[in-house]
Amino acid sequence: MRRWVVGVAAGVAVTGAAAGVAWWSVSDDDAVESAPASTSSIVAPVTSAPMSAPPPVPVTVDPATLVQLDDVWLLDGGDGSYDWGIIVMGGEVARRDIDVTVRLEDATGSVVFTATDSLSMLAPRQRSALGGTARALQAQPVRIEADVSVGYDADGPRDGITGAIDVRAVERRVDPRSNDGSEMVTGRLRSSFAEPVEDIALAAIWRAPVDGDAVRAGDIVAVLFRDVERVRPGVDARFEFPVTGRDVPSGPPDEVLVAM
Repeated sequence: MRRWVVGVAAGVAVTGAAAGVAWWSVSDDDAVESAPASTSSIVAPVTSAPMSAPPPVPVTVDPATLVQLDDVWLLDGGDGSYDWGIIVMGGEVARRDIDVTVRLEDATGSVVFTATDSLSMLAPRQRSALGGTARALQAQPVRIEADVSVGYDADGPRDGITGAIDVRAVERRVDPRSNDGSEMVTGRLRSSFAEPVEDIALAAIWRAPVDGDAVRAGDIVAVLFRDVERVRPGVDARFEFPVTGRDVPSGPPDEVLVAM
């Protein structure tokens, strides 16, 4: 069984996704978006004083509309490998092009592993998981940090992004195609988007039970990832997670999250 390395994330920053833009969600105050500085210049006559561009106009952004860090995990596989990951949650509006950088640090604060990933779209209040496995590290990681960009507003008419993908009928059962009683987690995906959605990543997440001893109830203890090539509107897409031989608790996962 995996062992916890760290129970909480520390030093998590949420930053802007584009040059000249910075949103900070470290307080309840309204965040501020600064318009990018102009890259053009105005050449004045030699006899006149140099002209300067007007200062950018701040735009107030409601922090409730931005991306939030919802949960993290860092699990010691016992064989020199460490499963890591984060869960992000969308705000009140859809956002797109969300970049993520994750760092694992050892007891001295030195970075021993770095990974980057992205979400092409995050629907309002959608929770998505990103993660992986780090191996052959120079030192044991004891801390996970994440920089999560807020991306861009995807609710505008030029984006045309409206819809969601729902996870349905999740169960754990014996694979009928196997002769050795191998188990798998199955379920269906249903899309309300008008167009097919491609390159979807699923995360099956198991959490510690209420009566667990080794970790706190509700802590993430195992995560499996699975890719789904495409989900079409009006047609449920079936997914499978093989679980036999994997270090996961018994029973179905506590949740299956969709990342696009």
